[in-house]
Amino acid sequence: ENPATSLRVKFAANKVTSADIKVLFKILRSDESNDFDELGYEFFNTDGSPDTTVNASLKRNDFQEYTYSAGVKDDGVGEQLPEFAQFAIKIVMQGTNAAQPPRIKDLRIIALAT
Repeated sequence: ENPATSLRVKFAANKVTSADIKVLFKILRSDESNDFDELGYEFFNTDGSPDTTVNASLKRNDFQEYTYSAGVKDDGVGEQLPEFAQFAIKIVMQGTNAAQPPRIKDLRIIALAT
């Protein structure tokens, strides 16, 4: 009913220094009629990194809070995304140590009309 103009992704992650988490999104603008599956993904913050630097986890159950924003952030900084009615999120988790893969929990994704 109301198109959104920004996205926010939050989760808790356990990520050691040898691992990396990148988050991407795609949106279907309200004035487009393209096939949603054919649209490409864009990185949050141009490189898939979180809004602020997060320290690596030190223990197996040490989960840190990660926040990714596209569009206007809480502090009013940023440009609105074009109005959209659909979105998809892709989370890429990778690492060089198979014994310590990144893990996430408490995933929250919000589309906002700012």
